[in-house]
Amino acid sequence: MKATKTLIFILTISLCSIFSCSKKEEITNTNKQVKNEIDHNSDSFNIENIPVSNVNFSEFGEFPHIGIPENVKFTNSPLENETGEIYFPIGKKNDFVKLTGKTFKAFLSKKDNDTKDWSVEEITQNFDDNIKKLDGVLIFNGKLTNEQTDYLNNNDKTLGEEGSIDYWNEPVRVYAIRSAKGDNIYVQLSLNSASGAIQILQEKSKNK
Repeated sequence: MKATKTLIFILTISLCSIFSCSKKEEITNTNKQVKNEIDHNSDSFNIENIPVSNVNFSEFGEFPHIGIPENVKFTNSPLENETGEIYFPIGKKNDFVKLTGKTFKAFLSKKDNDTKDWSVEEITQNFDDNIKKLDGVLIFNGKLTNEQTDYLNNNDKTLGEEGSIDYWNEPVRVYAIRSAKGDNIYVQLSLNSASGAIQILQEKSKNK
């Protein structure tokens, strides 16, 4: 009888220990997730806070290196510049920051005569997967405030050109791909129920 009570006591302690460890790990993971969300929303984004990509960008073709879904096309000829500027909402509290580098901008739409429906969720996932193949990280996803868009309206002289994003009405997803050479890539993507726009910028390599 005494041995039985002892066994029950040991089992109870073991179960409590397992539950406690599991709960502690769950809390730790939750805290990490919350911390990341706070970092993205309150502090300026720092490219050094994400892992360096182990991918050779050239293996994915020429710039912009990112493929598009099979049923999606560039509505018009993309606008490309060897040296250009794009504003990204990566500053403190997601304020816009102007980056300089090689740029690519394009409107997106469904391919002519394609029988597959335009699905924002599916197309978003496809772009997400393609960017992750380059070790890209999603650093912002959401809709911007009137204060942020007013700033853009007063400062971005490229608004309205090919590949412009409708920040006033549509949410935007922003990705970053960190390169060991310093030629980091930034991507912003916006989609609605019938079309979309994508902007890509690659910074100049800091290596000589």
